[in-house]
Amino acid sequence: MKRVYAITVIGKAHKWLFLVEEDPRYLQEWLDDGLDISLVVNIIPEWVVNLGLTKVWCFLQDIFQFR
Repeated sequence: MKRVYAITVIGKAHKWLFLVEEDPRYLQEWLDDGLDISLVVNIIPEWVVNLGLTKVWCFLQDIFQFR
């Protein structure tokens, strides 16, 4: 099952974050190559936060696995 990961790239002037959906079996290989990778657990739109529905949104994401 594929999971969502965030790959951080640090340039000379900026820091970039790329979301990728990949199989976890490649994670250790990427870490061994020196990539900065984090597991993305939940993605929350700004409107959900503004409405105060963050906990409900995360609960539904965890149940239905939509990202």
